[in-house]
Order: sequence, then C-alpha cells, then structure tokens
Amino acid sequence: MRTTVIAAGSLALALTLGACGGESTGGTATAGKTFTDAASLVSAAKESTSEKKSANFTMDMDMGPVTATADGQGLFDGENSQMAMTMSMDMSAAGMGTMNMEIRMLDNVMYVKLPSGMPGANPAKPWTKMDLADMSAAGGMDMGQLMEQNDPTKALEMLKGSGEITGTEETQVNGEPATKYTVNVDFAKLMSQYGGGMGQLGDMRGLKIDTIPVEAWINAENLPVRFKMDMSEIMNQAAKSSGQMPKGVNFDGAHITMTYSDWGTPVSIEAPPASQIGKSGLPGGN
Repeated sequence: MRTTVIAAGSLALALTLGACGGESTGGTATAGKTFTDAASLVSAAKESTSEKKSANFTMDMDMGPVTATADGQGLFDGENSQMAMTMSMDMSAAGMGTMNMEIRMLDNVMYVKLPSGMPGANPAKPWTKMDLADMSAAGGMDMGQLMEQNDPTKALEMLKGSGEITGTEETQVNGEPATKYTVNVDFAKLMSQYGGGMGQLGDMRGLKIDTIPVEAWINAENLPVRFKMDMSEIMNQAAKSSGQMPKGVNFDGAHITMTYSDWGTPVSIEAPPASQIGKSGLPGGN
C-alpha cells in the first residue's frame, strides 16, 4: 500500500506546489460580489492576486495513513515566482515514521532540506539542489510546469469549464468574511492540467472518476483565502486498482487544504548557503 499512498500523495504535493506561486492575468473584479459562474469567479480572483502578488499559507493534507502539515510564503509573479515552506509528514501508520523537511523554490531550482536520518542525508550539508528542467528531462514531475502554475488562481483554473457552481455559503476564514464556493471538478480536466507533467503519476488518469468535490473560499477583496480538494475517491480507486487496498481500509475523508493569509505581505526567499548544499539532483543522487 505504500506505493499507492506515495503516488497519490505525490499528486497531492504537486497540487500543493501548484497552488502556492505563477502567472496571474487580469480580469474584471467586483469586490464583495457573490459569483454564480466559475469563469467570473476565477477572473476576479486573478485580478486581485495579480495586484497583491504574495501571501503566507498553511497546508493540511490527509491521505489516510499519511498526514502532513506545512506553512510557508509565496510570491506569485509568473517566471519570477518563489515559494518556501516547512513540512511535517507523518507516515507512522504506514510504518515509515515522521519526516520533517523544508522546501524552497526560486530561479527554476528547488532546494530540499532532507529529513535527519534519511538515507543519503548529511547533517553537515542537509540541502539537496534540484534543477527543475533536469527533473522534467529525467521523466519525473514537470516541476517547472508546476512553478509556472504556482498561483492560487491556477488551482482555481480547474473550476473553469467544469460545470456550474453547485453551492455558496457566507462564512469566515481567519476571522474575516468569505464566500465558500462548492464545485464538482471534472477529473479528466484535472489530470489534463497536472497529469502530463507528473511522470508515471499521469497513469492515474485511467481511474474511473467523473468528478471530485472542490471548495474555494474567496474574501470580500476577491482574494482566495482557502482551497480544499476531496481526495477520497482518488485514493480509494488508486489503492483498489493497484491491488494494495487491505480489507477494512478506506481513504474516506482524504483531502488537501490550503489556507492563505496576509495578502501583499513582503516575501524574502533565498537559496541556502552553498556550504550547506551536499547533493545535486534527486535524493540519493551524486
């Protein structure tokens, strides 16, 4: 079951990275308006984020036996996008313990601070450096593509053309008024957007899923303040199709949630000192 959890977890991580920085284009926004169609909603959010450009964020991910939390900051400015976050991934239920890591993405490079005790990790030089173009060429996730899409509104892009908004609710996020939009997203379109840049994970496009539930919270300034994707059906079908679903186990309630705050806050992200970078390429490389 580890393979299935890691694969679907990687999809979730890809969606996370794809929802944290990238190219924003303008639209016609009306502050405080409740939208009735996804295209207008996304257009308004794009205009607002293109003005603010940066925010802090937190992430909560539940993949059954694997859970993770993270916090960080992002600059959402096309090719100049940057992101930094610290993540704690609890895989104890899968017999793999807890991993704490730090990720920084800037200048088309991803830096990962390997968890202490991980094979290949050097406490004196804990960082590994991965050129995003090299990762794509090696057949892995197209992280460069994800950086291009590294904007909360890019996550919202999957709502466009996926059907009508199925529900709205006036609520609060971080103590501020927000409108929650519920949309059923076409799974084929989701994998068309992300699957092509995910190496072998693109095979998940073969799952027999019509739609997946997505919830997006937009504040009075038309800024995205929370985004939640229900991963239950993806995880359940991936496990069953791989023959790795133990009897009595399910992934009901699996999800990934991103929460954004402090829009417009200055972001300062730097590469780790060269003296602390021990490896180049994927963990375990030279």
